[in-house]
Amino acid sequence: MTDARNNQGLDTVKSLFLEDKFVVGKPFHELEFPELLGEVQEKFGFSQPYQAFQQLIFASFDPTLSEEKRMWLEERASAFHFDNQEQQTKETTDRYRKN
Repeated sequence: MTDARNNQGLDTVKSLFLEDKFVVGKPFHELEFPELLGEVQEKFGFSQPYQAFQQLIFASFDPTLSEEKRMWLEERASAFHFDNQEQQTKETTDRYRKN
């Protein structure tokens, strides 16, 4: 069982995240900041932009992320004016929007 709000099961979530089992399907949300996501993909070796998006969104909460990587993500996000809360809100709204 996972409960991210209480830091339970984060190792399980991280291992699934890193297994690269992302399948490209019909996107429900158009990711913004393709250049920033490309930089994050390259730095972390991700194959999908959504992985990079999630890394940006959750960097400040990930206890396994080194301080160096966390600072790099914060600097790049700031350079692109990437607002974590705004982007996560857009993604969540799109995910649960009924078509």
